[in-house]
Amino acid sequence: MRQLVHSVGLSCNILIRKYIDPKNNPDWKPEDEDGLSESTKRIYRRHQEWWRQEYGMAQLRDFTENILRDVRNEFVNEPTSGNAKIDRFKAIWNWIREFSTAVKLPDVCPATKITRLETLNEAHLVWPQAVITKFVEDRNRLLTMYYLARYSGQRLGDRRNMQCSDFNDEGNRIYVVQEKNRHENLDTNPQDARRAPALAARQSQEQRFFSHQHAR
Repeated sequence: MRQLVHSVGLSCNILIRKYIDPKNNPDWKPEDEDGLSESTKRIYRRHQEWWRQEYGMAQLRDFTENILRDVRNEFVNEPTSGNAKIDRFKAIWNWIREFSTAVKLPDVCPATKITRLETLNEAHLVWPQAVITKFVEDRNRLLTMYYLARYSGQRLGDRRNMQCSDFNDEGNRIYVVQEKNRHENLDTNPQDARRAPALAARQSQEQRFFSHQHAR
């Protein structure tokens, strides 16, 4: 565990525990009680655990912009991870400052001006056309999931929860409530949305199958 020259006070370990306590922070309540999705919590916990392991005994108020910049630079070869750790620091700092009386923090988080590491967006490999053709021609039982993945771009959980009522034939729209933040996303891409009627019809036939798969 790394050490900072710090004043006496509540450690990062204690403050992070306060932050993730659902009694204090509604974001950490169970998902069915309007908390964050479990998948999001798992990601957040992983990066928060890094802070606890590396700086658990340090005082939150003793972090400086330079210290945080050094932390970010440790992950220059893992920019997504580095950015996420700084994001978690900011979230914890801002929550403690706003909602906790355990410690007095400056109004401005020292991570505010930390520039994010550049990340390269790498697309997944495209399915070969021969595979797509065979998948469609064989009327694979997962065909609906394939079409929804290809033309909506939504994650598995979001696609699995879609209903026939989410397809608007007249407006050429597909409604998706995203698992990660429960926000409604409106897909209005004409090229993709014009497939909505066919998707809705097929989904109506297969909903029982997908419900069964989800229940396993």
